[in-house]
Amino acid sequence: MGEEEVSVVRMDPGILPPRKGKWVVRLRPLMDEPEVWFMVYSSNDQKRGETQASNLRSGRVKTPPGKWEFISRWNATTRVSRTFARYIGPQDPVAAVDEP
Repeated sequence: MGEEEVSVVRMDPGILPPRKGKWVVRLRPLMDEPEVWFMVYSSNDQKRGETQASNLRSGRVKTPPGKWEFISRWNATTRVSRTFARYIGPQDPVAAVDEP
């Protein structure tokens, strides 16, 4: 059997490979309008909307880099759950502080 060739690419510190996935594609346009809420998901199931917002907040699904907020709202009259997202801005850089 032949050995599988594996290549390793060194990344510069602070540069991550691009994230891919359904939610990355769906959320990326929101980055053009920081601080604006957008409806990104709706469902007739209250629990499904809450779960979607929770998955996005916790990082269980991929999102574009940066700070994000996700909330879910249930309308008992229309029986529709909506998930909203907003891009806050770039992630704060990790500050390394050397104390004497």
